[in-house]
Formats: sequence, C-alpha cells, structure tokens
Amino acid sequence: GLTYLEALASGLPVIVKEDNAVKGLITEKENGLFFNTEEELIQKMRIIYSDFDLQKSLSKNAIKSVEKYSKECYTNNVLSLYETLIF
Repeated sequence: GLTYLEALASGLPVIVKEDNAVKGLITEKENGLFFNTEEELIQKMRIIYSDFDLQKSLSKNAIKSVEKYSKECYTNNVLSLYETLIF
C-alpha cells in the first residue's frame, strides 16, 4: 500500500494487477489502470506511453487521490478526534 501511495503522491499513474486490496485506492482511468494478464499489462503500458492527455489526467488525479493521506489531513483528523473526546 505505501508504495502505491508514494507513487501517486509523486504524480505517477500506476498500473496494478487487479486486486480487491487496491480497489479503494486506485480507480480505473482516474489515477491508474488495472491489468490481469501479461498481455493486458503490456497494452496498458502502451496506452499510457502513447496518450499524453491520459498521462496528464492520471498524474493530476493521482496527486489529488492521496491528499486524504497527507500529514496535514492526518493531523486535522487527530485534532478533531481529540476535541470531540475532550468536549
């Protein structure tokens, strides 16, 4: 999971083997692509390599998709929890 987060935070679109463990983190054609077979992996790599607009879109969305894991967001969530518990 951390490897995917780091890649996305760096603006890298990811190509991942389809797996329920990453379904909540990766959204097809939003911040990455899924594959099931070696042939699909090659096809998805060619698609990203040849489609500059898709590259830009995936990259932009990749960064947005991990904002909820930022240290600022984490800190705000913890502070909110503490305030709820104290008051």
